[in-house]
Amino acid sequence: MNPMRALAIRLGAQPWLPRLAPVVLGLDKAFFAATRGRAGVLSMSGLPWITLTVVGRRTGLVRRVPLLAVPHDDGWLVAGSNWGGPATPAWVANLTAAGRAVVTRSGRDTPMSARRVTGSERAQLWAEMLATWPNFERYAQRTTREIPVFVLTQVGPTVAHVPARARHTGGRYLFARGGRHTAGLTQPDSTRTEGNPPP
Repeated sequence: MNPMRALAIRLGAQPWLPRLAPVVLGLDKAFFAATRGRAGVLSMSGLPWITLTVVGRRTGLVRRVPLLAVPHDDGWLVAGSNWGGPATPAWVANLTAAGRAVVTRSGRDTPMSARRVTGSERAQLWAEMLATWPNFERYAQRTTREIPVFVLTQVGPTVAHVPARARHTGGRYLFARGGRHTAGLTQPDSTRTEGNPPP
């Protein structure tokens, strides 16, 4: 195993780690901006990661959050663990309401649908997630809530990530790429990073 990955798993199990959330988020935001979406905090550890961009259900603003993500078929599995904290991350409610998001990975944006899984399907996919990040089981033991698990599935072409200002029109976001407007989501200048960092 990659030594950095082993270290990340060891650190991820520590109960004091959530207190460093502001630092982690700040570093990730800086890496993301400097590399145009090609790198984040998790990428240094060799762990699979994405940046999830979703529309806020109340504000209509674009929200961005870095997440540890497990490859699954042609998409990803993500979990709203919040390190086992009592509160469900805000992005979970936003993703549930929107049903779609844009995933940024290695400098590329991919539109994806989002589906929350339950029952036996969740149990099967949860086992897949534990194989990548065993600490998910620790987080589940720390909280009384069921940690939500989502399947993200590609629904459109992948394009190069180009930060741009988005505008809301009739329930959709339009953003300029090379002089054209393309339907989807992007990271506007006013994008806020959600307060619950990876994983």
